[in-house]
Amino acid sequence: MAVTWFPESPFSCFPGFQRKTLESWLARYPETKVVVLSRGVDRMLQIAFDVEEFRSANPGIEVIVEDTVPAVATYNRLLRENGSNGVALLGFFHSTC
Repeated sequence: MAVTWFPESPFSCFPGFQRKTLESWLARYPETKVVVLSRGVDRMLQIAFDVEEFRSANPGIEVIVEDTVPAVATYNRLLRENGSNGVALLGFFHSTC
């Protein structure tokens, strides 16, 4: 599922994407198995949590972090490959910087 997302609090590339934001979306969509996070075209968006630590704490959820163009391609590929299999995808795409 791709959603239009506007953070609840002021947002900038630093500190960037927060773990609490990811966790709040996962609470809304607990069936999620794969999360694709994009860092922006120029890799300016920071991921403000330890992704490896999150993966360890949530072994049933795959987290992929890429620049925006590859992240969109990855999301679309996963949707094509797994969409009909019921694998829930969640994507966050930073479309600038």
